Amino acid sequence: MLVYALYNFILNISASVSQTWLLQEVKTGYLYINIINFLYSLFVLLTSPIWSRVMQKKGTYRSLAVACFVLAASYGAYAFVNTGNFLWLMTTVRLVQHGVGMLQTFSVNNMLYISLPRKDQTNYTSCYTFAGNAAVFLGMSTGTTIVAAMGDKHLDLLGHCISAPAMTLLVQGALTALLGVFVLLIRKKVETKDFRN
Repeated sequence: MLVYALYNFILNISASVSQTWLLQEVKTGYLYINIINFLYSLFVLLTSPIWSRVMQKKGTYRSLAVACFVLAASYGAYAFVNTGNFLWLMTTVRLVQHGVGMLQTFSVNNMLYISLPRKDQTNYTSCYTFAGNAAVFLGMSTGTTIVAAMGDKHLDLLGHCISAPAMTLLVQGALTALLGVFVLLIRKKVETKDFRN
């Protein structure tokens, strides 16, 4: 449950601010965002069988770690999207995220079933869902807090001006990489333990 909660927390740090940032600061436009988001459905159809086989062969925790490392790099690159480069950089980042999306989804959704006990499954599932939703709320609140704390200030990083919403993506990328490391560290202990008794 801890990995699931951490995942939901991290995944939502930029969720409350990224859309506004893309429209107002990066100036992408609704059409572009909708086309990019629509493409995910095609990636679901094309990559689901592949990632399903990979996950069955490599296991849930290794698959999640791989997805975390790819996503961490993509969030880092996403932070450097601006008006002048969004067409190629954001498109590349989002397509990479789409490509690994089903591996991420399969492995995260499988977490519940790995440790689901035989007794009180309804209670356990409810607790699991509550923890995940609370983590989503805390993640979005954290992103909003970062933006409120930074205000209109910009950080000069590698010759680029990073605004507060872009900073949430950098934080999200760093935490996603740390989650990948954490998942690998606990993998053997968790995969070999039988929680179902």
